[in-house]
Amino acid sequence: MNRFGNLFPILFFLVAIAHMVGILIPDKQLVFLTKPALMPVLVVFMLVSMWPKFTVFSWCIVLGLVFALSGDVCLMLQAEPGLIDQPMFLFGLGSFLITHLLYMMAFIIYPSGEKGFVRVFPKTALPFLLFFIGVNYYLWNDLGEMLVPVVVYSGVITLMAITALNLSEKMDPKAFRLIFTGVLLFMFSDFVIALSRFKTDLHIPYHQVVIMVTYILAQYYIAKGAIRANYLIPKIKESVS
Repeated sequence: MNRFGNLFPILFFLVAIAHMVGILIPDKQLVFLTKPALMPVLVVFMLVSMWPKFTVFSWCIVLGLVFALSGDVCLMLQAEPGLIDQPMFLFGLGSFLITHLLYMMAFIIYPSGEKGFVRVFPKTALPFLLFFIGVNYYLWNDLGEMLVPVVVYSGVITLMAITALNLSEKMDPKAFRLIFTGVLLFMFSDFVIALSRFKTDLHIPYHQVVIMVTYILAQYYIAKGAIRANYLIPKIKESVS
C-alpha cells in the first residue's frame, strides 16, 4: 500500500468523529459539512492505495462508494427526517440500491478458481433469507406506498450479503473478514433506519448515532477489505494455476 494512503483512514475517522459530535450537540451545520465528506475520503483512500493496479472488482467498489455519497446527500437534504414520502428519500434509497448492486457485482466477479462458500454449502444462505422474510413481515403493515421500494431494496441487500458470504474460500481470509463484517454492519444500519422510519411507535435511543456509527464502519471495512483483496488477486490466480 502507498504510504501516503495511510493518512486517509486517519482523516476519515476524524471527519466521522466530527460528524458524530454534530449529531450529539446537535449542530446541523457541522452535520451538513461532514456527512458529504465521508465517502469522498474513502474513494480517494481506495484510489491512492490501489494505484496503479485497478480491476473491475475494485472499480465496482469505488463506484458503489460514489453512489453512497449520493444517497448520503439525498437523505441529508430531506426537509423533515420523520417524513418518508418525500422525493429525496426515494432518491436516497435508489442511490443506496445501486451501491448494493455494485457491491454485489464486485463480489460475484471477483476472480478465483474456487466455487465459493455458499455455492458449496447453499444452506448457509438460509439465515439471510429468513432475515429478509422476518423484517418485511414485521414492517409490512407500516410500509404503505413504500412497500414495493422497501421490499426490493431489502431483497437486493440480502442478495448482496449472500454474495459476500460466498467470498469465503475465494479470497484472502483477512480481506473476506473485513468485507463480510462491513456488509453485516451495513445491513444492521439499514435495519435501524427502517425501524426508526416506519415503526414510529418504537423508540430507539440515539438511533441516528447507531445508524451512522455502523454505516461508517461498514463502508470503511468494505473499502479496506477490497483494497487488500484487490492487491492479492494475482497471488490467488497463481495459487490456482
